[in-house]
Amino acid sequence: MLCSHDPVPDSWYVNEQGRVVKVCLLMYREGYLDAILTNDLDGYSNVIKVDEWYDLHLSRYCYAPKNYYPH
Repeated sequence: MLCSHDPVPDSWYVNEQGRVVKVCLLMYREGYLDAILTNDLDGYSNVIKVDEWYDLHLSRYCYAPKNYYPH
């Protein structure tokens, strides 16, 4: 079962301080999730081990773009 803080590629996450990161890639070792490649808004990449991911207390960041084309 997926939780709101499970890493999903192409999804954005925010921590308790408001820092936003995007999951770019899930890395597996011997069939198990081992690490997550992320990018932040400044363009920096970071590889996070899966056990460290859950210690970051991230939540899925939902963005609803403004509808610029009214019906």
